[in-house]
Amino acid sequence: MNVKVSDLPKMFLAIFDQLVSNEGFKRRKTLGGVYRKWHTEDLGYFLGLNFISHPGIDYDIGVNVGITHLPVQKLLFGYRDDIKPSKIRDTVTYRYELGQLCGGYPIRWTIDFETDLEEVAQSIWKTVQEKGTPFWEKYSDLRNILNELYSPDSRDWKVGCAERAELIPVIEAVLGEKEKCVESFRRLYEEARESCFNLIEEDYLKLMRYVCEQIGMKSPY
Repeated sequence: MNVKVSDLPKMFLAIFDQLVSNEGFKRRKTLGGVYRKWHTEDLGYFLGLNFISHPGIDYDIGVNVGITHLPVQKLLFGYRDDIKPSKIRDTVTYRYELGQLCGGYPIRWTIDFETDLEEVAQSIWKTVQEKGTPFWEKYSDLRNILNELYSPDSRDWKVGCAERAELIPVIEAVLGEKEKCVESFRRLYEEARESCFNLIEEDYLKLMRYVCEQIGMKSPY
């Protein structure tokens, strides 16, 4: 069979689909290597495969694992007219590159003409089961996400400063900690204005006011 390098991702995904479907993961065909498993109505597991092309030679595969807490996402995106409610289920609350769970260094798998695609698929899925499953179990608890966002490490490579400034008060709102939510919005907005290059102030203020309105509190700005 005459196989083109460009055909390898499609062939690989067909094999990987079979592996993960046994554990309840389904791939969104329109989103490439994006898999979802809904553990409960409001809690979803995310698995993403990224194909990095070296044209005419091979592909590297990177892997991300993430988790979706739907109540958090509904607050995060509820004020935005450009995201339909049905699409909010496609968003991710918290994610890690798989290498961050394996010693902190990037992990890549390579597929080319001579690669045994089945063997690579098995290797990726084994690593996901070993490292991703504890991730999903741990961060199914919103409190664990919040604790990590408050840790000094989260200000570095684990999560961007704008994302951190959004997630902390929204998670506190979902947990019913209204006063902490409002105070966090105030404090994090002031901090982010000084040090966060990717903060869009207008959007952040809209988020702040929307969330405060939803929980029956006065917005600090």
